[in-house]
Amino acid sequence: MEIVIERSRMRVGRSKSADVRIEHESLSGLHFELRFGRTGVELLDLNSKNGTFVLGRRVYHTELHPGDEILAGECRILLVETGDVEVEHGVELRDDGLLGVSAPILEAFARLERIARSDMHVLITGETGVGKGLFEQALHRLSERRNQPLVLLECAALVEALAESTLFGHRRGAFTGADQDRIGVFERASGGILVLDEVGELPLAIQAKLLHVLDSNEIVRLGDSEPREVNVRVIGTTHRDLPTMVDSGTFREDLYFRLASMTIEVPSLRARGGDDIEYLAQQLLTEANSAAGTSLTLGTEAIAALRSYAWPGNVRELRNVIGRLPALCNTPEIQERDLALSSYSPQSTLLDEVVRTGDLKEMHDGLDRRLLPRIMKECNGNVSKAARRLNVGRKALSNRLRELGLDDLE
Repeated sequence: MEIVIERSRMRVGRSKSADVRIEHESLSGLHFELRFGRTGVELLDLNSKNGTFVLGRRVYHTELHPGDEILAGECRILLVETGDVEVEHGVELRDDGLLGVSAPILEAFARLERIARSDMHVLITGETGVGKGLFEQALHRLSERRNQPLVLLECAALVEALAESTLFGHRRGAFTGADQDRIGVFERASGGILVLDEVGELPLAIQAKLLHVLDSNEIVRLGDSEPREVNVRVIGTTHRDLPTMVDSGTFREDLYFRLASMTIEVPSLRARGGDDIEYLAQQLLTEANSAAGTSLTLGTEAIAALRSYAWPGNVRELRNVIGRLPALCNTPEIQERDLALSSYSPQSTLLDEVVRTGDLKEMHDGLDRRLLPRIMKECNGNVSKAARRLNVGRKALSNRLRELGLDDLE
């Protein structure tokens, strides 16, 4: 079987939520993930039971090259070739605040434009701060429902006791305090689009009721017995790893597939690369200068700092950093110190991948398997240099690498 992948990442395993499902008992539900980026193809083992092997060695996080064979359980998978995909990007999205020049974001823009023409439900994924809200607005504007309501429900702020009423409405007297009829967000959005922001935060009981509405296009207000027809296109957004939640039983599989019939993955700012970071910074600085009546420019060192920073808060953080410069800068040219970039680097994405068990040793091993390859790469494979950076002995680090099967990094 040969598969052509035209997306930024692909998960392989036995689970129905895997992008490539292989029904073999030796595979875990979600066994490994391939990530296709600017620098090539990365393989990430997803804490599989029987392991993932490349070139005869068990791997947890490694780079792949055309011709490499992956052994997952008893299944052999060959990476035949990789190549650039030509991106068709026709519609101007600047009016929606969507800016970028890198391949990952242009691919997301192109997918947005294609999906907008459909009327199917959509799942938009991506880390916090990448701009999922801008994608929601653009999808609404480019869709056939552009002249109908766009209603937003923040699922993370939803009070479980009032969730059903918020979604579907209630009749007067349905519960204590219900002193008048109230329509829910589905009726408010009827004819248009309903955005379920952070849909992964919904309780399981509410997920079941939501699925029923998506299947039947009918809602029943609390305290009522008569169903009411609704015509709503739903956009779900999340920063969570829903396939993993499906695998662990914390998100309904049937609801996931109902929402994920069409997906848009918004890339992180670091995945978009330095050129995109610099481009966005210049665009945002133009806006900030216009609003403040200033004429600041970015100095060479400031640009280098922007390009090399990890941007844990993504585009939202970049916008905040640039937006405060007119008030803080004392010279026409912005210096690196003026940026005041945070040293805080949250590991939420990493932890989501690692913390799947309460076993402390497994979590420790998982973190080391992901962090040590990065440290060794930055130190050009020099164990002594890496040991000094980590403030451990050279022998201790070398032993740890061997223990984790990472000694080929030396």
